[in-house]
Amino acid sequence: MDVHYYDLNEGLDEGIYASGHGGQGDIVELFKIVNPKYFIPIGGEIRYMKSYMDLAVKFGAGPNNIFRLKPGDNMIFEKGNATKGEKIRQSRF
Repeated sequence: MDVHYYDLNEGLDEGIYASGHGGQGDIVELFKIVNPKYFIPIGGEIRYMKSYMDLAVKFGAGPNNIFRLKPGDNMIFEKGNATKGEKIRQSRF
């Protein structure tokens, strides 16, 4: 595998784009290996998180075991179960 670096300021474009993120196949493979009881999609845009949720359901996650968190939301994992906790108030700086 070759890794190419270029300086965007110099205007060099090798025609290569690599996000550093796994593709859909990688995510599915990881899901199959880990086989999580609960799934919390994080990171990326809302459309990506929705796609992650759809993949999780497609490969066996129960819709009630998938949690889409918003800022201030948190999870409590206790005795093998997961529930949403109370919303955490965000401080203002």
